[in-house]
Amino acid sequence: MTKGLKRIKMREILKGGEKMPIRIERTKFYLTDEISDILHLTKESVVKYIHQGRIHAIKIGSSWHISQESLNEFLKTGGVDRFKEVER
Repeated sequence: MTKGLKRIKMREILKGGEKMPIRIERTKFYLTDEISDILHLTKESVVKYIHQGRIHAIKIGSSWHISQESLNEFLKTGGVDRFKEVER
């Protein structure tokens, strides 16, 4: 079993089957289904927001991982880039 799979199974065991974020270094990372539960969105909407660039994520294997920082930024801005120029 690879280290990543072991970590995912271990976090499910620790919470009685409930998933929880993983930590790499000091950063928390969530999977798309965890973000969908937090934001009360469908998993498909979360993936759509990732593809639109509204939520920043990294893909590891077949899974998207969203950092706590990316989640906080999305919650602050609603996924709108604050630094875009206003079109006139």
